[in-house]
Amino acid sequence: MLTACGGPRNFLNENDRLRRQNLELNEQIEKLQAQIESRIQEIDALQAQQEQGGAAARIDGADPPRLSRLRFGRYSGPVDSDGDGQHDQVRIYLHTLDQHGRFVPVSGRAVVRANIATANAAPGTIASRAWEPPEFDQSYRSGITGTHYTLELDLPAGAAGVERIQLYVALHDAATGLRHAAEKSFEMSAGR
Repeated sequence: MLTACGGPRNFLNENDRLRRQNLELNEQIEKLQAQIESRIQEIDALQAQQEQGGAAARIDGADPPRLSRLRFGRYSGPVDSDGDGQHDQVRIYLHTLDQHGRFVPVSGRAVVRANIATANAAPGTIASRAWEPPEFDQSYRSGITGTHYTLELDLPAGAAGVERIQLYVALHDAATGLRHAAEKSFEMSAGR
């Protein structure tokens, strides 16, 4: 008589246990796949909403503030920063206004350019500077002169003979991707 290795075993019970375990694991896999599908749909919906600029989340009748225009503050213009009687800097108190004319904080990249605007002088840019978003954010001020962004542009020594300058400010709004600009002429006569 031949004997089998390991002796008698109940193969029916072992197979039943393995089938039950396999069934439970398959059910867990199906539940996890359903959860993954649900999460993918949520992610797709959020991405679509973000691509539409949040249009899906808008509320009817609401008009959220958004940058609409730039304005030079009252005290903007050339200044004598070192007290030598010559304007050596341009200081701009920039007001960023929404569609209702209210100040609205923004983030973005600003560029300031000072051009010669005198009839008897050759036109040209005498100074320019860019403020990257972190630097522009640091120029935010709120005080006795109001809420604004203070942008300072140093003028070259050769600007002393210029009678009038045209200041140009451009701001690329990080929230909307739109570019806004403003310009204004200033006398360069000393005394400020």
